[in-house]
Amino acid sequence: MSKHSGTAGTIGSDVTLMSVLEGLYELEEAGVTELSDRLDVSKGTVHKHLKTLEREGYVERSDGEYSLGLAFFRLGGQVRNRNRLCFMAKERVETVATETTEMTKFAIEHGGVGVWIYFYNDHYEMRRELHVGGEFKLHQNATGKAILAELPDERVHEILDEEGLAARTERTVTDRAELFAQLAEVREAGLARSAGEFREGGISVAAPVRDPGSGTLGAISLASPSAKTGPEELSEAHGELLLDTARRLELQLRYV
Repeated sequence: MSKHSGTAGTIGSDVTLMSVLEGLYELEEAGVTELSDRLDVSKGTVHKHLKTLEREGYVERSDGEYSLGLAFFRLGGQVRNRNRLCFMAKERVETVATETTEMTKFAIEHGGVGVWIYFYNDHYEMRRELHVGGEFKLHQNATGKAILAELPDERVHEILDEEGLAARTERTVTDRAELFAQLAEVREAGLARSAGEFREGGISVAAPVRDPGSGTLGAISLASPSAKTGPEELSEAHGELLLDTARRLELQLRYV
């Protein structure tokens, strides 16, 4: 069932429509029967919504399978560009990616989870795991820990109560006390590091960024395979660049 099901004060058909879209987002492509079974909604209802969405350009059909359409590029681009931090981070992320030749990412916190905003230098074929607009648990990687370290402990507890501490890999931290100990280290160092917690064989280093005006909190990070380097080496090589980039971005935001 969709997370929208049974929400008070909503129109049932609109809730179903949103569930169909989220189902396609999660599955990437699906037929009427698969969506009907997944959402516990009749095939006729699913088909009706899909035909409407297809007519308006929000879904596309190929060989009986539906997927999200290009119309969402227009909507998503506007949402991203209206957020000052997201808009201004793009150039900084590109600069870091060019200088380091490492995969460079930018994400923000929204509703207690992380949301990926930009990627550059995707040498490691992570597109199916990481995609613009995709959400992730904040405790599962360096990007999220950099964000959590900037939040008051009370807010971190609220997020963990709501989102939990699920393991993504065998190395993901799942103990609350251990996570808070790591966040204390992040606050002291100014950088977060992780190794194999989000993706087996992957390491990352991240620095937090906050928009002084809106309060939006994000992080810029570098990722590399562990076969190439370790988190300490990656941090030593590029940590100062990440910190300097974060400081410059915050300064830019302060005076815009």
